Amino acid sequence: MAQSIDDFFSFSSWVRAQGKVPGQRTFEIARRRAAPALVARMGLADGEFVVEIVRLRLIDGIPTMIERSAFHDSIGKALLTFDTDSGSIYEYLIDNGAELDEGTHVVDAVPAAPLDAELLGVETGAPLLRVRRVTRSRRGLILETSDDRYRSDHASLLIYNSRNENRPTPIVARTTHTVANA
Repeated sequence: MAQSIDDFFSFSSWVRAQGKVPGQRTFEIARRRAAPALVARMGLADGEFVVEIVRLRLIDGIPTMIERSAFHDSIGKALLTFDTDSGSIYEYLIDNGAELDEGTHVVDAVPAAPLDAELLGVETGAPLLRVRRVTRSRRGLILETSDDRYRSDHASLLIYNSRNENRPTPIVARTTHTVANA
């Protein structure tokens, strides 16, 4: 399945658009003070809280991606009353007024650590496609940072480049599977 990283929408929306069934299993959700590395990555003040979540994402019941996200406390607190196994976090947050408007993605490959390998059903050391995302509001406030790891045999990336600002949506992004956001 190929993900268009030109578009910015939820994993669940993307999977449904491909005629598949999204799923998720939450392993951890916690509100805690941000660790120093997260303070730096999100531009937080020391002592600020974040809501961190770890979920296994599925497509038609097949483990496809491990999602590790940290949300700014201003929007993340809403997740503590949301059944994160029931659907899209992005859709829920946006429906509740979160301005998840812009994302920056860094893509590379990493070997599967033992826990990731077990959850995804691959061998330790198998190549995983890692997408590190920073999501901002229109005003530039970092609202989320994520480290997503996809089975490389289930996901690829589609990148469309154009010098034209009014570029058409690439048809392949609508007809093939696309790795997407939370």
